[in-house]
Order: sequence, then C-alpha cells, then structure tokens
Amino acid sequence: MNKPITLNEAQKAAVRWYVEHFRRYMDTQDFQQDQEQRLKRVTFFQQELPGLLEDLSEADVEDILSQLWATAAWGNKTYLAQKIVNLVLGSGGGRAGHPLPPGR
Repeated sequence: MNKPITLNEAQKAAVRWYVEHFRRYMDTQDFQQDQEQRLKRVTFFQQELPGLLEDLSEADVEDILSQLWATAAWGNKTYLAQKIVNLVLGSGGGRAGHPLPPGR
C-alpha cells in the first residue's frame, strides 16, 4: 500500500498559493482561450489526424508539430518538420531529402 505524503507547513503554504492563483486564472479570458486551444488539439489528434496518416505531406507534419506542446519553444517549425521528414525517409527505405508525397 502507498505511504501517505506528509507536507511541512512551507509546502502546504506553497500548495495553497498555487491553488488560489489557479482558481483566479480559471475566471479569466486566458483560461477560456487555453481551454479552447486544448479542445482543438484533442479534436485534431483524435478525429482529424487518423485520416491524414495514409497520405501525409511535409505541410501535414509541420501542422502536427505546431500543435504539440513539446515543440512550443521551436520558432521555426518548418525546419523541424524538414528534419523529421528527412530522418524518416532517410532511414525508412525512402530517399533522404525528398519531400513526402502530396497530401489529401
């Protein structure tokens, strides 16, 4: 059985501080916009992406990357998409440096 976590007073105060700030954030327009963006991402990855997988283009790869949190810090997603496409085609039996077939 898991041992319960015990927090000291400083840790409890820190948790209270973050909870209070999060509650205030939930009442803002920023929160609503962030929620809408999350829902758009979920919809894309669950409903739209499966239909694209058979015939991905480099533009599709770039679109996918632009929606991932992990690539938020990358300013030039086109460069990242090109690197991924070259890596996949270079090691997957295709010819490195050549674009994916046109999508849709």
